[in-house]
Amino acid sequence: SDMQEKETKKFNNSLELIAEVWEKDVTLSSKEAKAFLNDKEAFEKERIIIKFNDDESVTFTRNNIPVLGKKIGHTYQMPSFTEKVKALLNNALSGKGSSNILLTGPMGTGKTEFVYELCKECGYSKVYQINGSESLTTMDFHGTTVVDVDEKTNQNYTRFDKGALYRAFIEGTKTDAEGNQVFDSEGNPIVIGKPAIFFLDEFAAMLPEVFMGVFNRAMDIPRNGGSRSMEIPADNGRVVKSHPGMVMFFAGNTVGTGNSGSFEMNYTAQSNHMDESTLNRINGSFRFGYNLEAESNITSNLLNDDLESDRLKKFACDLRGMFRNGKIERLFSTRTLVSICRQAEIYRNNGVKNWM
Repeated sequence: SDMQEKETKKFNNSLELIAEVWEKDVTLSSKEAKAFLNDKEAFEKERIIIKFNDDESVTFTRNNIPVLGKKIGHTYQMPSFTEKVKALLNNALSGKGSSNILLTGPMGTGKTEFVYELCKECGYSKVYQINGSESLTTMDFHGTTVVDVDEKTNQNYTRFDKGALYRAFIEGTKTDAEGNQVFDSEGNPIVIGKPAIFFLDEFAAMLPEVFMGVFNRAMDIPRNGGSRSMEIPADNGRVVKSHPGMVMFFAGNTVGTGNSGSFEMNYTAQSNHMDESTLNRINGSFRFGYNLEAESNITSNLLNDDLESDRLKKFACDLRGMFRNGKIERLFSTRTLVSICRQAEIYRNNGVKNWM
C-alpha cells in the first residue's frame, strides 16, 4: 500500500484528475481517493465512474471510451409516414394507379435519401433525379437533338438524346433498336421490367411556366390505372407512355405557393408560386421535420460516445431555437449534424485530444 501511494500521480483537485481520466483510467489508493469522493457531481457530469476494487484501491474510469479507428456507422431511419408512402408505391406497382408525391420540409431533413431508400425497399429499377433551378428548360427533362459521328463511315448524323423525364417514362418498357418505345395492338407500352421513380428536387426553384409546360400533362394519371402519356415536341412530336408503375416525387422547402413568411425566406430560395392546376395534380403530400430520434441514432452510432452525443444534440436544439427567434440566419440541419460527427470521428481517430 505504501509503495502504491508513492507511485501514484498526485492531483491537486478534481479537474486535474478528470483531465487525466479522459486520457486513461486512474487508480488511486483509498487514502488519496478519499479527497475526491465528495465531488461525485463533477465526475458524473463527465460520465466518469468510480469503481471500488477488492484491494481497497479506487479506479476512476470514463465509461464508453471510443476505440480509436472503430467505425460504427449509422443506417437511415425512415420517417413516421413511410408506410403511407409505401402504400402509394405498392398501389402503382400493382397497376391500380400511380401517384404524384410531394415531400416538403427544411433542408437536410432526409427528403432525397428517403426517395432512394424507397426505391430499394419497394423494388423500383432506379431513380432519375433532376435538381430544380431557374435555368432549367424543357430540354433538360425531354431531351434534345445532338450530332454524333458514325465510327464506321466517319459521317455526322443526328440523334435524339433523351432527357431524365423521358427515360423515367420508358424505363421497364420495350424499345426498338433505335431506342423508340414499342406499343401493343391497343397502344399500350409493353412492360418488360421494373419501373423507375422520377424525382425533381427543389421543384419550386424552377420557373413556373417551364414547370407547367413540362409537367401538367406528364402528371396526369388515368383514373383506372395504366400509363401516363407525354408528348415530346423536340423528338418530332413523339408520344411516349409510362410504365404503369412509375411514380413521380417532388421535393422542396415550400409547398410550391411561395415563401409564406420570414422564417421560410431564411432557409430557401424556392420562392416561386407554382400554378394551381399543377399543385392540384399532387395526390400525396408529406412534410419532413427534424427527427430527433433519428438524429440520436446518428450521433450515438457515429460518435460511439454517449456524453458527446448528448452535448451535440443539445447544441443543435439550442441553435434551432436561436434560428426560430431570428438570432442567427443559418439553419442547423440533420445533414450538418452528420458532417460534424464525421469530422469529429476523423479528429478522434487521428489522436486529437479535444476531438469534439
